Amino acid sequence: MKVAEFKEKFKKIKDMGFVRTQRSDATGIGYTLENLLGIAENNILHPDIDGAELKAHRTNANGLITLFTFNNKVWKMTPLEAVKKYGSIDKNGRQGLYYTMSLKPNSAGLFLDVEKTKISVRHISGDVVAVWQLQTLADRFMQKIPSLIFCFYIHGRKR
Repeated sequence: MKVAEFKEKFKKIKDMGFVRTQRSDATGIGYTLENLLGIAENNILHPDIDGAELKAHRTNANGLITLFTFNNKVWKMTPLEAVKKYGSIDKNGRQGLYYTMSLKPNSAGLFLDVEKTKISVRHISGDVVAVWQLQTLADRFMQKIPSLIFCFYIHGRKR
């Protein structure tokens, strides 16, 4: 889809007024917007709209925005092992790694370790959970998000 086509479609969606999300979780806003635009849900390497990645967010939401997912060949233990050892239970009873990471250990003892060429998720026990090469992350970021279209919702109105 070209940006001009996105603008036309988005104006029509905006003119619809309140639209109930088609999914109730944190991804509901983006999922609904993509459906209304005719964009199939995907995890492709490239931007959604002619060189621009599309993101949507509720302004009153506390959650972070996932810019892209990149887990290819980074795990130093299997993802299932990491979830079993360090995961927590979400509101739906699913166990996962639902954490915000920083340089200081979080409630699960996980923290980020940043070196000159890589960043890793580690546990205070010494376990290394995953390692990303910084150049690979930068390349992936530039591939997925050379530019960004950010749509947000205020009091039920799309902006």
